[in-house]
Amino acid sequence: MPRGLAHCATGKRGLSAHLPITGRDVGTADLGAALGGPLAEGLPAERPLGDEAITGPAERLLQDARDRPRGLSAADLVGMALRRAVARMPGRPKQASLARLAEDTVHMAS
Repeated sequence: MPRGLAHCATGKRGLSAHLPITGRDVGTADLGAALGGPLAEGLPAERPLGDEAITGPAERLLQDARDRPRGLSAADLVGMALRRAVARMPGRPKQASLARLAEDTVHMAS
């Protein structure tokens, strides 16, 4: 269910519990970033000063944009965008164990 979508949920006894789960789809901006990332590899990291200095990297980027995607399918590009989105997600928390929970409870009580 998309975030913010109005809904009604009622359990057998009139109660309901909600477990929020976030699922992120990729959008067109993600597709552009996924395609642009590999195209920008190898470009100078510094900012060239002046139009003349930036023209060379701009020409190379345009030529790479024409040449590289030839073997790339739409499914490949979506896959690249999804992998980039997953890589940006925060890490998973450590698995809780009963022993650690009991230990934490003892420490909090003392």
